[in-house]
Amino acid sequence: MKRVIMKVKDKEKRPAMLKQLKKWNTLRNQILFIFLFVMIIVLLIVGLLTLRQVSTLLKSNAEKQIYQVEIESI
Repeated sequence: MKRVIMKVKDKEKRPAMLKQLKKWNTLRNQILFIFLFVMIIVLLIVGLLTLRQVSTLLKSNAEKQIYQVEIESI
């Protein structure tokens, strides 16, 4: 009986923030957090790869354009 009373008292001593955090700590929310974390990583990787390809393409086209203008100016 004393153990039950002590457990109840311990629960009452917990900070309010911890109680709110425990309320949101569900399996559904954990799956959502992991999904969002993985999606952010995937989108960052795809974005960086796309940026690299586009910048390479733009540099190449700019060099060709500069070369073409140089030829036409002669």
